[in-house]
Amino acid sequence: MSVRRQGYEWLGVISAQEQSEGRPYTLHGTPVCTPLSSTDTGCYIPAIPLQKPFDIMVGGIGTNVEIPGELRAFQFIVVDSIACWPPQAAVNIRINTTYYFADPTGRTGTNTNFGIPGRAAPFPSPNAQGVITMPALWNGVQPPLYILPGQAWGIDYTMVSNGGWNGNYDYTDEQGPNIADGQVPRAYVLYLLIDGADALIAMKLLQESIPVTEDNLNWYKRILIENQLWADVNQPSPETTAREWRFS
Repeated sequence: MSVRRQGYEWLGVISAQEQSEGRPYTLHGTPVCTPLSSTDTGCYIPAIPLQKPFDIMVGGIGTNVEIPGELRAFQFIVVDSIACWPPQAAVNIRINTTYYFADPTGRTGTNTNFGIPGRAAPFPSPNAQGVITMPALWNGVQPPLYILPGQAWGIDYTMVSNGGWNGNYDYTDEQGPNIADGQVPRAYVLYLLIDGADALIAMKLLQESIPVTEDNLNWYKRILIENQLWADVNQPSPETTAREWRFS
């Protein structure tokens, strides 16, 4: 398909095997944790440094992928929403070297601004802890964020502080194997991936200051088809012209 909605979930958790190997990340999707007893979940939360952003895709902590986010020449992305957990964590969208969420001076990654905090956009929402998404973020990222062909992008996760809603839980030290689901750090990004000919249409909509949405992409394609049909009706085809010339 040329237009598809995708989501990426990051978990700050590794299996007992990866923990024994001294590796704080996994490249095989969600790690398989084998509980050994009622107090042993078989999973570990790797140590996460405070106030040091890292890429949830290739940052070397938790669930990672092998290739960083980078668009090809025929791809276009519309970021819909981002969220994270726990509430004292934060996530930010990075395009090349620029961050989407910044303070009024344009700075980010400071001790006052690391992006959208989990207390404003928790994942999942709703959750057992009763932390819900703030109304201003119910519709996701507004205005939508466009990532253009050829740009490198990523989602940076920051553990801003320890403690918070869950007491004195220390994320700077490795935790496990007895961990609760609500303690697992998480991040999530939802986006619309547009590629092929549709990416060219997305660029055209952007040039015309028209929001790039799935509905607008379909509308623009209908306009192109209608215009072509009218052109075919009002102008003779090459075959018709040739027949008229032969019998004239």
